[in-house]
Amino acid sequence: MPFYGPPLDYSFKELTDVRDVPKEPPQQGSVKGEGRPTEADRHGATHLNAVAVRLNNNSISTLEGLDEVLEQILDDPTQLRWLDLSWNQLTAIEPVLFKYPNISVLYLHGNHIDRLAEIKKLVELKNLRKLTLHSNPIDQDPYYRIHVLQSCKLLRSLDVSGVTQRNREYAEKVKVRTRRPASRTTLF
Repeated sequence: MPFYGPPLDYSFKELTDVRDVPKEPPQQGSVKGEGRPTEADRHGATHLNAVAVRLNNNSISTLEGLDEVLEQILDDPTQLRWLDLSWNQLTAIEPVLFKYPNISVLYLHGNHIDRLAEIKKLVELKNLRKLTLHSNPIDQDPYYRIHVLQSCKLLRSLDVSGVTQRNREYAEKVKVRTRRPASRTTLF
């Protein structure tokens, strides 16, 4: 089992481009190459600098270049488990996130995601257990929660609220169709 340090915290850095992250020192945590080198101990456990990154409360509008940035700051980006992108300017769930299949916690609240179709993309994150999308325009749709639960069947928490078996069963029974514009829905 790997051991890892605290999240790399780049929150409140006034970042507008994710590619500027390596130019900034994190508020917490050690970037790749700083501090203790990545190595296996005598029991075979790997020590990683971090598996979580906070990029919240910035003005990031796209995740273009995120993969290159994670290569620069994380000992093993494939082990990324937690990513906080809340309170930025994102309008879409970008495919670069799917390069990190171990993500189990993803915070996207407080952005500008306004199309329910974006939620369906999250099916690619097979280990996703905790998700926040509240305070995006999509959360105004009355069937928003159902859409999320239909796409992310293994979620344990959505918008800081537990997902129950009853929630899952209800979401499976309800047929929700997305009309144009994508932010409107109807029941059959």
